[in-house]
Amino acid sequence: MSVASWIERKIRLDMSWLIGNSMWLVAGRVSRMAAGVGITVLFARLVVADIFGQYQLLISIVTIVSISTLPGFNGSLFRAIARGYDGTVKAVINLSIVFGMIGVVVLIAAASYMFVVGQTTIAIGLLASSVLFPFVHIFNRWGNIYNAKELFRLGALYSIFMALVLFVGMAIAIILFRDSAVLIFISFLVINGVLNLAIYLRSLRYLSNDRVEQGWKASGHKLMLSHAFGILYTHADKLVIGYVLGVRAVAVYVIAISLGDAVKAVLVNGIVVYKSKIFRLDDSSIRHVLHHYVLLMVILAFIIVGALWLLIPILVPLIFSDAYVDSIPYAKAYLLIIPFSLMGTALGVILIKMKKEYSYFLSSVVSGVVNLVLYLVLIPRMGIMGAVVASIIFHGIQSVLRYVMVLDGVPARASK
Repeated sequence: MSVASWIERKIRLDMSWLIGNSMWLVAGRVSRMAAGVGITVLFARLVVADIFGQYQLLISIVTIVSISTLPGFNGSLFRAIARGYDGTVKAVINLSIVFGMIGVVVLIAAASYMFVVGQTTIAIGLLASSVLFPFVHIFNRWGNIYNAKELFRLGALYSIFMALVLFVGMAIAIILFRDSAVLIFISFLVINGVLNLAIYLRSLRYLSNDRVEQGWKASGHKLMLSHAFGILYTHADKLVIGYVLGVRAVAVYVIAISLGDAVKAVLVNGIVVYKSKIFRLDDSSIRHVLHHYVLLMVILAFIIVGALWLLIPILVPLIFSDAYVDSIPYAKAYLLIIPFSLMGTALGVILIKMKKEYSYFLSSVVSGVVNLVLYLVLIPRMGIMGAVVASIIFHGIQSVLRYVMVLDGVPARASK
């Protein structure tokens, strides 16, 4: 009996389906990961740390403002498409455009303030982003369409194409504008905005009806704040580090977390591939998936973390140059978030499937508030390591809360 057959029999997973589609999703995610790491390597080797830090601060500010484009609706959108309510896509996009105008106003106001206080470079970047960021953050939902429709191969090919164009475009921008964080930043927005809009328009051909899922807006609103905290968690650390420690520390921190984030992005494929099937499970099967599939995934993640912990001292100077060897202790510690992050993500998908959006929201808000408070308390006291410790605690709290909430909503016995 093959290993795949044994796993299918023990935990009732369609391994042939999972492995086949995982290969495409892995290809898509690896390409995006490689592009992201590649761009970071170019920054580390061709641009001084201060310019890299300024670029990362601009990215963080604009991403936080992108909360106005309602990224929290992606979970309810995916569920709607997977269940055949294709008209929900345009409903979500239209609502995102309306609320996205709030973000435009915020960016213009922030740019005006920066001009007044003499931060001309940042002001120009924010002003340019007010025009371009809706295209980057509203039309990037095309992945939901391809994955919910289980068109993994096509979605992966578009992801690979986008990653390749982005890497080449950013390489040219970094070489040409290595002394200007703003011009590199504008190049990033233009490339992403054009590609997202083009791929989104092509994805519309795979929508077969105009049906809109009942309650999609209420569901999206419940998920909105939780996703907002996710965005704040991902980017507030850089803003606090930049304010307390300076822009070079931002660059060191980004290098430290880049490998861990890249590995996490690849490992999450198993969740993304099986996401549409999870949404079709009956509640009696949830406990079985939770105790077998999620547990197996977390154990695998801990094994990978152990191997990477030994390799980090070699990989950091090899990939990013000796200029960032001071990021090694932070990079090793940051690996600990990977198992907790994967567990929290998987449990979040299950909560949304069970229509327990309030539980999803509550787990995100509680852990998110703790996380933001820890950033403010630990970074001034512990420096970059404070941000790493706060991130580990955040993922640990979120995973425990979601585990308890999922168990509270499923039958005591799984179906045989």
